Amino acid sequence: MLAQELAAAQSYVDDVVVKLRADGIAADGEVLMGDPASLILETATRIKSSVIVMATHGRSGLSRLVFGSVADQVLRGASIPVLMVRVVDSKGEPTTAAEHTETPS
Repeated sequence: MLAQELAAAQSYVDDVVVKLRADGIAADGEVLMGDPASLILETATRIKSSVIVMATHGRSGLSRLVFGSVADQVLRGASIPVLMVRVVDSKGEPTTAAEHTETPS
């Protein structure tokens, strides 16, 4: 089952990279397993990134306390600029993580 999830995740990332490149944006993607914040920071260092751009659902309150905030951990641990982009729906309204959970086909 883990292999299927990893394959689905890599397929999703590959599709996003293809779309970005079609729009003229230099992009690469990889799927890693482990602590998200640590992996983001380690990868940024490894590839000598000049900026980290990440989407955030803007959790606050109890959900942030319970689940933590990867975005907050990255922001505090980064030695390079971090650009946070709020996830919004097609109407420009903030969305929740559940609204963006997709089941791979």
